[in-house]
Amino acid sequence: MLPKYHQQYTKEILKEFRLSKEKKKQIIIGSIVNDYCELTNDGNIFNIKDTSTLFFNKDMLAGNSAFYQSHFGYLTSLHFMSKKEGEPASITADELKMWFKFLNNVAAGRLTVPANTVIANDEGIISNMFGKDKIEYKMIFDTDSSEEIRYRSLGMMLHLIQDALTPSHCQRNDKNEIVQFYYYGAQDSKKHRKADDIPADRKEFLFEQCRECIESVLKSKLYHTKPILTLSKNTQVSSGGEFA
Repeated sequence: MLPKYHQQYTKEILKEFRLSKEKKKQIIIGSIVNDYCELTNDGNIFNIKDTSTLFFNKDMLAGNSAFYQSHFGYLTSLHFMSKKEGEPASITADELKMWFKFLNNVAAGRLTVPANTVIANDEGIISNMFGKDKIEYKMIFDTDSSEEIRYRSLGMMLHLIQDALTPSHCQRNDKNEIVQFYYYGAQDSKKHRKADDIPADRKEFLFEQCRECIESVLKSKLYHTKPILTLSKNTQVSSGGEFA
């Protein structure tokens, strides 16, 4: 989903909650961090000189970049998608559950992550995803402030919920069960983009789940992913689907 839509839906749902302006700001930034990782620069994509310099003077399309891995590599579960073609749905679902649990614990204040630590060297629930890469927590959250990381984690959860209900990210049946996760690398980017928003008949459910997520975090409880992350008995391995 385009960052402007993530920001739009996140801002709209946050109107229902009495949170400080700064907390809301960090949650909104968090709702696009999944897309840009270390390039968000506090939510201003490419609008500030040092962000542009970082992108153009550094190989951000290399495998050791969080930005690259979040789009084309092993971190595409940050968009509710599979990391490769032919991946069983159960593997993608397990990674998503780990992301939700990790982000939920950070957002609820039960876990404080060391921003400058290489994630693969940590013993956290998501560490095994990172192999031997040198990606640090601050590269995922685009900040080294523990307070900002906390609220950006909630925004990242909202991003996942929003992507979960986007047709170009996964296929669902009439019971809202997931039949197939899509792999972005096997899709035509133009076809993906055309369907990269929430259909009108899913918006009420979207806001319900975003509301449940925020309320759970504020009450220091776990958000139950079952409504958005139940697999069909007839799942298919990942592919580009109708967007290939």
